[in-house]
Amino acid sequence: MLAGWNRLSQELKRRNVYRVATVYAITGWIIVEVTDTVFPHLGLPEWLVTALVVVILAGFPVALILSWIYDIGPKGFIKTEKEESSQNSPSTSRKKPFTSNLIIVILAILLVGQFIYFGIIRNSWTGGLSKEIREEKVAVAVFNNFTGQEDLEAFGMMASEWITTGLRELDVQASSPEMMRKSRENVGILPGNPSNLISLFELTGARYVVTGSFFLEDSILQVSSRLESTETGDVVYDFPLISGLVKDKEVLIQEIRERLKGYWAVKQVDRLTSFEPPRYEAYQALMECDGIPWDFRCQRNAISLDSSFMLARIYYYFSTFQWELEEENQQTRQYILDNWDKCTPYEKSYFRFVEHMAANRYEDALEALEENLSLDSKDLSVLLLTAQFYHGLNQSERALDLLDPLFENYSKYREKLVIPEFYSIYFGILLSLGNSREIKDFASELDAEDYRKMGVKGRYQIFRALLLEGDFDEIDRIQHFYWDQGISWDVVNWAYAYNTIFPDDSLNYFE
Repeated sequence: MLAGWNRLSQELKRRNVYRVATVYAITGWIIVEVTDTVFPHLGLPEWLVTALVVVILAGFPVALILSWIYDIGPKGFIKTEKEESSQNSPSTSRKKPFTSNLIIVILAILLVGQFIYFGIIRNSWTGGLSKEIREEKVAVAVFNNFTGQEDLEAFGMMASEWITTGLRELDVQASSPEMMRKSRENVGILPGNPSNLISLFELTGARYVVTGSFFLEDSILQVSSRLESTETGDVVYDFPLISGLVKDKEVLIQEIRERLKGYWAVKQVDRLTSFEPPRYEAYQALMECDGIPWDFRCQRNAISLDSSFMLARIYYYFSTFQWELEEENQQTRQYILDNWDKCTPYEKSYFRFVEHMAANRYEDALEALEENLSLDSKDLSVLLLTAQFYHGLNQSERALDLLDPLFENYSKYREKLVIPEFYSIYFGILLSLGNSREIKDFASELDAEDYRKMGVKGRYQIFRALLLEGDFDEIDRIQHFYWDQGISWDVVNWAYAYNTIFPDDSLNYFE
C-alpha cells in the first residue's frame, strides 16, 4: 500500500498537481482578502464576497483535475502523457512553469464562476432579504438631508420616489411617495406610543420602512440607508454606503434604486429597470407644485426643464383638461402615447382616468382610480378622489367606507387632512345618507384651526347639518365663534341652505 501511495505521490508531483494546489490557495486567499477590503468601500453588497468565496472553493477540485489532465505549452493545452511514454519525451517531463499553473487556476475559477452565475445566481437570485420581508408592504421614507444645503432637499424626496418605483416593478407593495412626503414626521413613531400619535405603521400599513440620509464630503454625496421595522423600530438590515458626485445626482439616484431594489429581487434579471429618473432640477420644480395636480403653470415649468419627465406630463395632461387648454392637452396626450412604455403603472392608470373623464365614462374613470388605489390603499390623495367618485355615482356607502377610518380616528389623522375637500366630501356623504347627527357630534369637537382648514364648503355642510337637526343654539354659538376667531363664512350660501330647509322662517332669521 505504501508503494502505491508513493507512486501516486510521484505522479502528482510529475503532473504538478501539488504546485497548482499551492498556487490556487495563495491566489484565492489574495482575491478574498482584497475583495473583503475593497467591496464595502465601493458600496457593493456583502453577498458578493460570500459568492466569490463559494466560487473559489468550488473551483479548487476543478483546478486539480485540469492540472492532472492537461499541460500548457507553446502549442496551448495538450493532454498529459502517461509516465511510460514521457520517458522518451523530454518535452513532457519538464516541470510546468508558474504561468502555466496560474492559467489553470484562473481557468478553473472562471469555469466554476460562470456555472454558478448562469446556473444558479442568475436564475434563482434571492436578494439580501428573507422571503417573509420581501412579501410584506414597505414604505420608503424621504431621505434626511444632512448636507446643510436647501437646494439638495429634493434629493431625499427623489430617492424615496424612485426606490418606490423600483420596488413596484417587482410587484412589491410600497407606500405612495406622496404619502411618505406628507408623513416625514411619523417615521420614528411606533404603535402604542404614550402621546397617542399616529404611527407610520397605522398610517401606511407597511411593516417595514427604508430610511436614509445623505451628507457631503467635498463634492461627493454619501448616502446611507437601512431597513427598519415600523412596529418595533428595530434595524432589520443595514444597506451598504453609496456615494457619487453631486453634479451626477440623477446617476446616483439610479444607482441607489438599483442597489436597494436588488435586495428584494428574486432573480438577478429582475434588478434591471426600464424607468429612468428625470433631471434633478425638473423633479425639484415639480415638488414646488405642492402635490396639486391641476397647477398647470408649475407642471409646465418642470416639463421645460426635462421634456421626458413622464410624471409631470401625466399631471399636466390632467390639469390642461381641467382648465380646458385644448391644444396643449392634445399635444401632451400624443407625447404620452408615443412614450407609453416609459410610463409606470401609476402613470398609466392616471392617464386612463383622465381619458375616461374627458369622454364622460365615469364608471371606467373610477376603475382606473381603483387601480392606483390598489398600489397603496392608504394613499390619501387617491383615496379622496376615489371616494368623491363613489359619491358622485350614488355609491355613498362605499365612499363612506373609505373615509370613515380617517374621521373615526380624527385625533390622529387631523394633521394629515389638510385638503378642504376631505371635509366637504365626507360631510356631503353623511348628509346624503341622512346622518346629519354624526356631523353635529363631530363638529362639537372641532377647534378654530379645524374650521379654518376645512374651507367654506366644509363649514357650509356643518351649517346644513345643524339646520336639519334644528339646533339653532349651536348655530348661534358657531357664528359667534367664527367672528371671534376671524374665520370668514359665506352668508349667501348659509342663507340659501336655511331657505331650502325652512322657507317660511328664513327672512326672519337672517333679518
